[in-house]
Amino acid sequence: MFWPTLERRWGWSPLDELRRLQRDINVLFDGTGPVGRADGFPHLNMHSTTDAVIVMVELPGVDPKDIELNVQNDLLTISGTRGTPVGDAQSTLHRQERFSGDFARALQLPCKVDAEHIAATCKNGVLTVTLPRAPEDKPKSIAITVA
Repeated sequence: MFWPTLERRWGWSPLDELRRLQRDINVLFDGTGPVGRADGFPHLNMHSTTDAVIVMVELPGVDPKDIELNVQNDLLTISGTRGTPVGDAQSTLHRQERFSGDFARALQLPCKVDAEHIAATCKNGVLTVTLPRAPEDKPKSIAITVA
């Protein structure tokens, strides 16, 4: 076959070039690359327990006072600003992969929450938001009586 011969002989494969091209094009359209949209920033995890919904948000380089949290109708909105990379007028930017500027994410919460008792802490660039379940939404045990 022709392709393996090229790869062994010159260390170059047209299939590898096509894969690289596809990877580069995907970066443009998937929103995670420097040229694409920043919809995926910040990255987060959300899980729930019987007592609360916990959202952990990665916000490296973001000052906690630049973050705004809102809860309305079981929708959590996280927004803020991430500063521009440090550099001076005489430096030349060769690659920018870190997102900077305004960001916003909205999450539909899986249950009703008690908005009066929400707590948020930020440690080592990770924002942890604890949203207690509303009392009427907590699971209730029902005792069964024997007749």
